[in-house]
Amino acid sequence: MTPPDDAQRTIGGLAGKAVGKVKEALGQATDSDELEREGRLQQAQAQAGLEAEEASRAAREREPADRSVSAAEDSRVRAAQEANRLEREAHEAERRADALDPTEEDS
Repeated sequence: MTPPDDAQRTIGGLAGKAVGKVKEALGQATDSDELEREGRLQQAQAQAGLEAEEASRAAREREPADRSVSAAEDSRVRAAQEANRLEREAHEAERRADALDPTEEDS
């Protein structure tokens, strides 16, 4: 059985799960509740590490797609701003044209 030292590291990942399973089985076979509990805890810790690695991998895979969506949104905003600017310029040009020739009708 390992000493209850908080600084001690356990094996993680699939190997950690296997070692935890062995400890749990040994604890059951030797009627050692403490070793059995330690095995279950090591399995849970190893599983949590695997899940954290998977979440990290998934986040890294999503990152380029998130940047593409953000770039597309930025482009859409710039296009809308440019369309608004051109529309204001067109209205201003119409206003100036009407000031120069107020008798001309709109088509």
